[in-house]
Amino acid sequence: MNLDKFSLTLYDFLAYLFPGYIVLFTCSVVDASFFGGASLTVDTINKGFFIYSITAYFLGHLCHRVGSYIKDRYYKLFINNKDRLSPELMELIRKKLTKHYKIPVSKKLNNLEIYILADGYIVAQGGSPERDILMAREGFYKASTVAFFLLTMTIFATLTTSGVAFSVVPNGLVRLNAWGTILAGLISLFITLVLRNGFVFYNRTKINNVLVSFLALTNIEEKSK
Repeated sequence: MNLDKFSLTLYDFLAYLFPGYIVLFTCSVVDASFFGGASLTVDTINKGFFIYSITAYFLGHLCHRVGSYIKDRYYKLFINNKDRLSPELMELIRKKLTKHYKIPVSKKLNNLEIYILADGYIVAQGGSPERDILMAREGFYKASTVAFFLLTMTIFATLTTSGVAFSVVPNGLVRLNAWGTILAGLISLFITLVLRNGFVFYNRTKINNVLVSFLALTNIEEKSK
């Protein structure tokens, strides 16, 4: 294995590290609010930056996977019909895919198959910077939505005790009263909803970009023959 080629990309930071650190912060809130905040303080995370970065990275992967599961299971919560390509354009893309991949005409491709085949064609052509950027942004919003939702639920759960608490250093507990906890929970909920809307937008933008790019590339290929 060549370690010289091992590096974190923008996608890794946006889609995994940031939401992973939000989950770590949520764990710190749980520790401070329910157990006194002696184990996982902000200072502890800062001093153990390397090991906690690795932990955050894998927690970000978990958030990403949970986000994908929720989207697949409750897809109606993430549908953006107003920005879909027109039925006529989708039919044209379907015909071009059928012709390019030599798929029997009797086979009716569904929307997922259309996207996967179009994306595969773009990857085979060398990829697209726009596609990579949109995937990174979609991943960031998807995983961050899960992370902030978890933080929101944790903050509201602390109302069953004495309110949400933060521990910057050991024995340096800062606890909010009930109204402060509610306000913090509402702010976190607002961020969650903003991130969810961002995920819906970039998910649709990514799909449209792949389909239109496939159409453009096949048109160029046909004209060059």
